[in-house]
Amino acid sequence: DVDHSTTAFIANLPFDADDEAIRTALASAGPIKEIRIVKHEWSGKSKGFGYVDFVDAQGYQKALKLDHTLVNGRPMYVSPYD
Repeated sequence: DVDHSTTAFIANLPFDADDEAIRTALASAGPIKEIRIVKHEWSGKSKGFGYVDFVDAQGYQKALKLDHTLVNGRPMYVSPYD
C-alpha cells in the first residue's frame, strides 16, 4: 500500500547507485522513511528506477523540486508516484 502524498518515483538512476547515494541527493528534502530501488530478479542489479517514501508530505513536495539532481554524475528524475 503506497501513500501517494509521500512517495516519489525516481528514474534515470545510474545502475551503480545505492540507497546512500539517493539519500545524499535528496537529503535537503527532509527525512526519508524508505528507499526501494527496483532490481532484476535474475541478477539483483538495478533497473535504474525506484521509489522513495518520505516521512511527510512536505519532504515529498521538496523532493519534486530536486528533479534532475545528479547521482553519480547522472541526472535523477524525481516525479509523483502513479
